[in-house]
Amino acid sequence: MLRPGVRLTAFALLAAGVGIGQKVLSTKAGLVYFVLGRVSIAGSGPLATGAVTRQLNEGGILFSEAGRAEVLLNSGTVLRIGDRTRIRMDSVDLADTRVSIEAGSAVVTVNELLKLVRVEIHIGGAVVAIRGDGVYRFDADSRDALRVFSGQAEVSSEDRSLKIVAKRGQAVRLQDLQLSRFDRKDSDALQQWARSEER
Repeated sequence: MLRPGVRLTAFALLAAGVGIGQKVLSTKAGLVYFVLGRVSIAGSGPLATGAVTRQLNEGGILFSEAGRAEVLLNSGTVLRIGDRTRIRMDSVDLADTRVSIEAGSAVVTVNELLKLVRVEIHIGGAVVAIRGDGVYRFDADSRDALRVFSGQAEVSSEDRSLKIVAKRGQAVRLQDLQLSRFDRKDSDALQQWARSEER
């Protein structure tokens, strides 16, 4: 159900992926629009490499082996997954998008987050609500599962009993919601790829 005042029935989304100059029509979050290497949707098999337009349904699972993919969450937010990563779309509502990162790594780039639009990432027993434009790195298998390269995120335990705010240059240990600093120059192939595609 859309929140009051938010009527996102249908709109054209300009895909920001490598070499994509086409307009994509979507009424839901979770549109897979670019693939490199071996990436599959559970129950549907492997996706073709290059520009694609495959919608993940609620509960749909996208996973990569040796591959990467770009997923449009809304008109200003892209989620990019790396090798050996598994995500599940918990809600494809454009005004209340929820994604679980079950394994591997992902980068969420927010170029514009409308005031009444909510984007939540569930990872490692915590809920990360993105609160502004920026770049957010998620690593399901790392001690510091969230690193905020830019922007701001509200992080809470699944039962919402604990809550903190993570800002630019801060990493979060999700087990106990402890903050630490990290070097924003740290990079790997996924981070470099995401950076090269940022608009």
